[in-house]
Amino acid sequence: MSTSLPFLTSYDPPGTSEGTLDPLGLYQIADQLAVQLVPAVRERMQRIRFLTAMTVGSLVTEGLEDDPRHRDASPGLVWEWLVVEALVREAGENGDVRGVPGTLVTRRALDQHGYLDARSYLKTPRIFGFHGVYKRLAMHLGLVDVHLAPGPNAEELVDAWAELAQALAPSTCKAREKRFLRNLLHATDQRRLGALPAIWRLQSEFDDSEFREELLHDRLEQDDPSYRPLLSAIRSYEAFARSLQDAFDVMRTAAARRDVQGFAVHEIASCPNFEQSVSELHKRFEAAHQTLCNVTVATVPLQDILTARFKAFGEPMNAGQCAIALCSHHEVVQRGKSAEGKRSWFDRLGQDRIFVRHAYREPTSDIQPSRYVHDYRGKPIRRFYMDLS
Repeated sequence: MSTSLPFLTSYDPPGTSEGTLDPLGLYQIADQLAVQLVPAVRERMQRIRFLTAMTVGSLVTEGLEDDPRHRDASPGLVWEWLVVEALVREAGENGDVRGVPGTLVTRRALDQHGYLDARSYLKTPRIFGFHGVYKRLAMHLGLVDVHLAPGPNAEELVDAWAELAQALAPSTCKAREKRFLRNLLHATDQRRLGALPAIWRLQSEFDDSEFREELLHDRLEQDDPSYRPLLSAIRSYEAFARSLQDAFDVMRTAAARRDVQGFAVHEIASCPNFEQSVSELHKRFEAAHQTLCNVTVATVPLQDILTARFKAFGEPMNAGQCAIALCSHHEVVQRGKSAEGKRSWFDRLGQDRIFVRHAYREPTSDIQPSRYVHDYRGKPIRRFYMDLS
């Protein structure tokens, strides 16, 4: 099971839901490492051409002031409604709107009252709309500023703009526009793109069927050894995270086979896959701690986050003890997700006996000791590369 990106699920009443995001609290460190590797790219990014949509919008709305009486209808957001509505109308019921944020709510709004507005669009568009998703990269590339006004590279990109739906359809980027976007993404100046240009240069060595970030990072280290400390930290942390995630999934699968009598947690110690996953886990913790010390971040040091959150796994334990600690750790993570806390994915039927809820029962899956749990921006860069090829 991959926890590469916490995706939103249906609404959970406070304090009563299981909280389906990141059950072991592994994501925060991985995301900080990914930011160090490629500062401006986020996993949610799918279609590079939204940079053009943002840039065109910055010029279209230039000089228009926000109306304080209508904070939910800023000029930039109105432009976003127009673009998304145009794309959905152009695509029709069965057209390709892959990677366009807000398409479901847009289709519903068009069916119900024929237009898009603040009430019918995304609840938090400044985060989940395309301006929210792509703003950081657009700023790094000099296409917009922090206020979504035109940046120094805006006018040259906008030269390729034409009729709205055709000009900004994510899959119909034009040759001149592609070339300009490629040049921006290849730049190695002071725009702080991190490893993005180097990762871009390596894309031609892969095809989609064999693309894996583990292999990409091996090649990146060969191509640019300056990334070795960061990549070592990623590998060490992912080895630790993979051990926890696989162990948790194996235990969850085994427990799900039991009836209402529940599952005695210590029984999982005899499972070869569980035992392999947690074997010498404390050494993986120590390796992750040592390599994270070599990564400097602006916030709390990553090794301190690791210690605060996972210190229980820094001590030698047998498989049975590790299973009990893993259950307790999951409960602590769930309780910390909100002021009211979230329910764990299982009920306690005794001190060391659990019953896994049906929503969290999955078929047996193989452990993946050589694979990352999290993504490190390689996939969106790959999608950008394919869109601009």
